[in-house]
Amino acid sequence: MSSSDTPVKTIIVIQNNTGVDAKKLGYKDWAGQGQPPETISDGGSGNFTQVANTDGSIGGVVYEGVLGYQFIFAWSNKNVVKNKAYTKILNPGDKIDWDDIQKRLGQSSNTSSDSVGTYSSNAGIDATGGSPTFLAQLKG
Repeated sequence: MSSSDTPVKTIIVIQNNTGVDAKKLGYKDWAGQGQPPETISDGGSGNFTQVANTDGSIGGVVYEGVLGYQFIFAWSNKNVVKNKAYTKILNPGDKIDWDDIQKRLGQSSNTSSDSVGTYSSNAGIDATGGSPTFLAQLKG
């Protein structure tokens, strides 16, 4: 990776098309620091920036959508390796396991998708670059 690929920040854009406002259930900074919005209005998007530290910009957020389904989104922007994205939908009431999310993120590529019934989630991040955009969608 070149010096232009040194992690600076990750721009996170999460679009909500579930039919209800999505409420934040949890957030994790593994590296860097950011502040996701508490709520993403139906038909809208929640945008925030996670600023990298010396280990990069690595984080995850969980939003509750329609009927309590939990939409997990995670990203990784760090030195030496390509940027990664991960998403998963949990059933209502399922436990959020941050260790498992981090493990699966590490095994992912720069795109990820999941679906449960009529609900789906998609996530992608620019494969390289120190200030990538992570774009995610909740659909239901």
